[in-house]
Amino acid sequence: MATDKEINNFLDDYDPAAQAIAHELCRIVNDTAPDLKEDVKRGWKNITYSGAGVVCAVMPYAQYASLHFYKGTELDDPAGVLEGGGKQLRHVKVASLDAIDESVLVPLIIQAIKLDQAA
Repeated sequence: MATDKEINNFLDDYDPAAQAIAHELCRIVNDTAPDLKEDVKRGWKNITYSGAGVVCAVMPYAQYASLHFYKGTELDDPAGVLEGGGKQLRHVKVASLDAIDESVLVPLIIQAIKLDQAA
């Protein structure tokens, strides 16, 4: 698991609002899936969470952060929050702390873990 210092050092380059959102998304992933391996990937500019493969990642941007799902096209998304048009990757863009809805994110994380375990 990445240390708090590693995560804080990585996020220091971002706006405080984006840092706060990223920290909250990391907390949600860690609370939901404490067995996933957390790694700061400076080259990818994200924090990854892995089981057999990469399950999801928190990616900060200038003014917001996103939660990316590496098999996002296979996730059931009844709330319609997943964005993206790539072959597999989908993400949830979060523009503020108030916009974070754990009741939507946690089921997506759980589904993503199940897909990873089935691979």
